[in-house]
Amino acid sequence: MRGAYDLILYNYGPDKNLASVHLELPDTMTVEEVDRLTRKLERRVYGETGVILVGVGVYSCNTGDNEAARISKDVQDKVLAHEWAVQVHGFHVDVSAKEMRFDVVMNFDIRPKEGVEILRREIGQAYPDYAVLIIPDVDVSD
Repeated sequence: MRGAYDLILYNYGPDKNLASVHLELPDTMTVEEVDRLTRKLERRVYGETGVILVGVGVYSCNTGDNEAARISKDVQDKVLAHEWAVQVHGFHVDVSAKEMRFDVVMNFDIRPKEGVEILRREIGQAYPDYAVLIIPDVDVSD
């Protein structure tokens, strides 16, 4: 597991705490391996905190592809050049299909829609043959 993102906690009263999270996993993992990992995580989180993980989403992370790694670094550099861009995660590129997708955590200095428009324009200029999906996240941490 490369990272955990987008953790959301729900409290429905005493001892009624639920959560959802996204995991960034290598694209080489099988469904069986993902299932085993998420069930282990659910047990551990519940055992240590009493919080029930009700949803575990997955981001597929490119592994073993030099072109994908180069594109990932280039896109991250372009995104993080903006002061309002806090983090990029969930990046995946399919070089043969000419598609890329990622989440961007933005601070409150910019409206998410405006940030996505700026990034889509910049990434589109750098990679005009690619379909680009950008999902905005808002930084709610301290």
